[in-house]
Amino acid sequence: MTFNTDKCKVLHTGGCNQPCIDYYMEGHKLRKCHEEKDLGITVSNDLQVRTHFRWLTGLSVYLSRITKQNSSDNGQSVQDTDSAAC
Repeated sequence: MTFNTDKCKVLHTGGCNQPCIDYYMEGHKLRKCHEEKDLGITVSNDLQVRTHFRWLTGLSVYLSRITKQNSSDNGQSVQDTDSAAC
């Protein structure tokens, strides 16, 4: 099995005191990134998942507004779900 080196990236997770070296695969320099999405989870170089949680929060607010709008269009009453606390 061969790797597609154009899709490969390097995510450095070390501290700022460690130099970020370049990595090569099959003679191609691999791109560096600050965050990457893998298996549906976005992880940043400081190993935090803030971006992923912001995306999930935005999606849940959007879906709750659509649900509220659609149910009010049908004449049904729905409680306000925009004020959900995390």
